[in-house]
Amino acid sequence: MFDLVNLAMRRAVDSFGGKSDNVFNGAGFANAFRKLASVESCLDGREVEAILCGRGDVEQLKGGSHYRLVETK
Repeated sequence: MFDLVNLAMRRAVDSFGGKSDNVFNGAGFANAFRKLASVESCLDGREVEAILCGRGDVEQLKGGSHYRLVETK
């Protein structure tokens, strides 16, 4: 299965510099997702939150705009 959202999260971690703790922010995710989807419109924080909501491979950190990629088996 190809998971575009997971790939965007991984790229957001890389761009945020959170490789040691898998942390990224909503803006980094939005930018990575936009590039992967080849769209020019921007995602806002609420759209990012809706896309990531309920996924088992991410947790939202306190404050709301930062996330941690959770490695699953």
